[in-house]
Amino acid sequence: MAVLQPDSLPDAATIGAPALNGKQSASTSAKRGGQPTTIVEEVPEPSWWRAWLGDFGTGLILAIPLAPLVATILTVIVYISPANPGSWRDVVAGVPVPVMFAGNLVIALISIGLPLGLLRLGSAARANRESFGQLGSRLVALQRYQDLPLAGHHGGTLHQQLRLAARELKEPGPRWMFGDGYTSLWRQVEQMDAQLNYVLDPELVWARARGLQLRLAKTSPTSLTKQLEEAIALLEKPAPDQLDVSRGQALVAQVQAFYKAAKTDHYASFLRLRNHLLTLCALTALTVYNLFWLGMLAIGIAEGTQRILVDGLFYLMVGALVGLFQLLYTHSRSAPSTCVDDYGLGMAHIIVAPHLAGFAAMVGVVVTSLANATLSGSSVSGTTISQALGQISNPASVLVAVAFALSPGLVFSRFRQSVEKDKEGLVKASPSSAGTIAQ
Repeated sequence: MAVLQPDSLPDAATIGAPALNGKQSASTSAKRGGQPTTIVEEVPEPSWWRAWLGDFGTGLILAIPLAPLVATILTVIVYISPANPGSWRDVVAGVPVPVMFAGNLVIALISIGLPLGLLRLGSAARANRESFGQLGSRLVALQRYQDLPLAGHHGGTLHQQLRLAARELKEPGPRWMFGDGYTSLWRQVEQMDAQLNYVLDPELVWARARGLQLRLAKTSPTSLTKQLEEAIALLEKPAPDQLDVSRGQALVAQVQAFYKAAKTDHYASFLRLRNHLLTLCALTALTVYNLFWLGMLAIGIAEGTQRILVDGLFYLMVGALVGLFQLLYTHSRSAPSTCVDDYGLGMAHIIVAPHLAGFAAMVGVVVTSLANATLSGSSVSGTTISQALGQISNPASVLVAVAFALSPGLVFSRFRQSVEKDKEGLVKASPSSAGTIAQ
């Protein structure tokens, strides 16, 4: 099944429909090497340095959720087992803590971001190939009407709007990774497509209205379906006057614009959820990094206290593994995911789940150890926090870590059910029976 995009089912006017008055645009019929020149090919490619800046800037942004975790692991490893302990103490004594704190983060960010930049995810063609292909196809399909004037543009033609959209599609930058570049461009394309109803022949507008009628889900507002039925009735009159035709075209344009905007809003909600999850992941990893630094400053470099950091890192990894296994178990028992492009929301879930599970496991073990020390009365006898944390080495703490690591999965299970429900609604609103649309 093909991945559904904000419009994976082209309008009837863009499927095998004849050009207006049987004529094609001059630029569409222009040949280059025996092949038509498309509107996307007419726009020049960005310069190499702009593409480079866009790719590596995107790579650095993608590395933000992972950099604190990598910095935590490297910092703890170097801290507990330096190659030369005496030299390490000299470095620590000579460099301010804020500089080391920020420097480790920057080194981890660059070490991850530069390789990610080689993936060239700063371009629309690499960030989401499916959406890029759908947008390119829609622009090429609209190109046959590029000489038509658009309503509300004061003499402007569709060609001008198509060139702007094609230029924006080739512009590199992080917005394709964030997803707002796709949603904004889809809104422009759908707006252009809806405005065509004002200038197309009534027969083509009627065909588009019939196709749109098949797409409207049963959950669509009654007023929307009634308005579309009214437009079809006006266009189907035996001898409609110009007023009826104009009213029918306007009603179809309004219904189509409303329907497409609502559909794009669903995809934009997927992007907001994905970005919020990745932000939560970055903040969680940064919190873990802060906790380990506070622990290192509090317990010092004594031989006995270094074991606490090792145990904390161990429980962090155990929690992450439990989170991944729980995610695998949930996916294996659930129904197959609906084939709708969620713009990386599912991948964000896979990245965030082990982060939260590891953090929950480590915090759960620490809180449990402090609570045991308090309840046993040892804290009254002058035991410090670092001494109370020595109890995390107890093998029973592994069970505590596993129990706390499972808690974020309960939240994510409800979250996944809500997302799948939204995807099913999009599938119902986008039937795959394209051949049933009147041409």
